[in-house]
Amino acid sequence: MSALAALVLLAPAACNRRLDIGTVVVSAIGEPPRVADASRTPLGTPDRLLIDATAQGLVRFDAAGQIEPGLAERWIVIDGGMSYIFRLREGQWGDGTPVTANQVVGLLDRQMARGSRNPLTPFLTAVDEIVVMTPQVIEVRLNRPRPDLLKLFAQPELALLRVRPSGGSGPFRVAAFGTAPLLRPAYDPNRADPEDQREEEPERDVRLIGERAARAIARFAARDSDMVSGGSFADWPLLATTDIAPASIRVDPAVGLFGLAIISRSGFLATPANRSALAQAIDRVALTSAIAPNWEPADRILPDPLDLGRAASGSRLDAADAG
Repeated sequence: MSALAALVLLAPAACNRRLDIGTVVVSAIGEPPRVADASRTPLGTPDRLLIDATAQGLVRFDAAGQIEPGLAERWIVIDGGMSYIFRLREGQWGDGTPVTANQVVGLLDRQMARGSRNPLTPFLTAVDEIVVMTPQVIEVRLNRPRPDLLKLFAQPELALLRVRPSGGSGPFRVAAFGTAPLLRPAYDPNRADPEDQREEEPERDVRLIGERAARAIARFAARDSDMVSGGSFADWPLLATTDIAPASIRVDPAVGLFGLAIISRSGFLATPANRSALAQAIDRVALTSAIAPNWEPADRILPDPLDLGRAASGSRLDAADAG
């Protein structure tokens, strides 16, 4: 959700590692992953990946980025988008105790409470209240329509995560703690062939490593990992020092804003006219092409009427850069 971040993903080519067997190794650029409460502390890329793997929300994203059921097995939207009713499936916490509707409502309320540091809280002001209707059904009541509500509920920051004892409802469990935790698929009572789930298969395990961009890219280039996730355009030049195949490089396709931000308004940049002149002097096409030649530059902050019930304003990027 960061407005100025361009996340760089390195997706593995077929059989990237020297020995394409055993545990899947994933490097996330940042500090070692930790299970953290998004209402109290910001989440880095390794934290988000760990939470996304071990604590699902009401819904989640599938491999194609589409919404699919999470803890909610199905849902309906009524009253012109003013009410979302979710039916919860049978879920279990890491200690085997069942997930209840009261717990779900309490966890969501904590993330949206006054004083929460969850970065999604400002986008959830349309939520009026969340109530328990039955032991398996909850209702999210809005004070105005929010068309992207399901996308927000699918973010790791709104994953249903207990603090004590820590953990979520899967789809993975932390099988071994440490600076590089080992993740193992969780037992799911809703799946067929429950006995098959209890058989350990190393190929389904994931080792999650949090480390600096240079070390992560070097590990991947040496074929000692299967994937690198995270980073920014500042890490992009590191790719030129390796022989990683272009087909293995991915850029996060999320709709957002990528550009330059003024971080100091002193000296020459203290005058709006100077900032405006500097903004107009930037060749955005050349700058964009240097990072990703196939990107289409835009001259507006909101090129599409994203999350708005009206057309985007005419604010151009040069005015935004200068303001």
